[in-house]
Amino acid sequence: MNNHYNKQLKPFARINRNNSTKAEIRISHQFKYNEDIRRDEILKELGFSVLRFTDDEIKNHITNVERAIIQWIEENKK
Repeated sequence: MNNHYNKQLKPFARINRNNSTKAEIRISHQFKYNEDIRRDEILKELGFSVLRFTDDEIKNHITNVERAIIQWIEENKK
């Protein structure tokens, strides 16, 4: 039992999660690194491949991302 839980703070917490600062997002994401690695391993075991791109690459260099995906497909045709 959590004696410190306050249901009235739930909307406040949701607003703060949805409006995180860039620094908060960057720090939280670094903690997920190990989770990402494990998820990639599981997907690989299931026969999937994972291509990762940074936010910057997606936002500012989408043409390069597209080229990388096409190149990966060409190199991994069965």
